[in-house]
Amino acid sequence: MQGTITDAQGAAIKGATITVTSKETGRPSTVASNDLGYYSVSALPAGNYHVEVSQKGFKKVTRDLELQVAQLGVADFQLEVGEVTETVNVTAGSPVIDVQDSAIGEVVEARQIEEMPLNGRNFTQLALLVPGVVRGSGNATGSSGNAETFRYGQEGGASLVVNGIRAQANNFILTGLITMKRW
Repeated sequence: MQGTITDAQGAAIKGATITVTSKETGRPSTVASNDLGYYSVSALPAGNYHVEVSQKGFKKVTRDLELQVAQLGVADFQLEVGEVTETVNVTAGSPVIDVQDSAIGEVVEARQIEEMPLNGRNFTQLALLVPGVVRGSGNATGSSGNAETFRYGQEGGASLVVNGIRAQANNFILTGLITMKRW
């Protein structure tokens, strides 16, 4: 997780204390912002976190964030002038954006998997919940290293096209394991 700490006018706040606490384990990680107001907390596993930012002469700000697998979270904070004892709780913040990587990922929650009426329990149907994902077309024949296209009675059954990228260039991660197509 990384970001910048600024005041109401956008000036960097040096030496602000940022404490990131895992909601699952209760383990805190504390860092301070540098001269440019930048901070970085590395090696955080996927999970839910409570972030608290404080600096003498400013109101304390807190925010709850969720980090997904392989996500570099970016969380910027703007502190208001005030007493150290005052606390501002932000319950709805901006989504965490990964500015370090062009990869796009989506996590299908367990509740969605359990409640979806999947025909034949075909896991690739879950991918269709993600914007930009469609079934492959007849261009992948299943021969010469191409993705197969007929499974569970559907053309393109195992072939998924994500945002226009060829079906053969896809990579699926299931329960944290990487499964790749062989060429």
